[in-house]
Amino acid sequence: MAFLGILSAQLFRKPSLDGLPSLGIGLLLVVTAVLLANEARGLLVGGSARSATLKTIRQVVEADPAAEAAGRPLTMYLGPETVLLALDILFRRALSANEVASAIDRIEKSVRTKFAKIRHIYLEAEIQSAIQCRAYRMTEQTTRA
Repeated sequence: MAFLGILSAQLFRKPSLDGLPSLGIGLLLVVTAVLLANEARGLLVGGSARSATLKTIRQVVEADPAAEAAGRPLTMYLGPETVLLALDILFRRALSANEVASAIDRIEKSVRTKFAKIRHIYLEAEIQSAIQCRAYRMTEQTTRA
């Protein structure tokens, strides 16, 4: 751009043509900076996974026979290919500690199999009565609405 501005100023003997490419270069730099800032903002802030992904995570968790209900999945991108997942899971009351630990391992494996980008999973095991489970589900439904 600069070369064309200098060349046209010399060819047409108009020095004012020399400054126009500088304006064009400045405008190009501003547009590039805005686009890059917009792309980088999502990574800097730590964007969340899509709502369809969150819904599928919940379905995967609730498909496990040991889980009665799953809370709202909380996700955050830590990098372009790395996602953090935090999730509360209500387990059936009759399960032993070993059965809950096995269920957590199964759920983590299922989520990682379905979503390769989810590399860090933090699950909080909750053991509630059936009445508390229904109340928990109702609370989740009202917070989503």
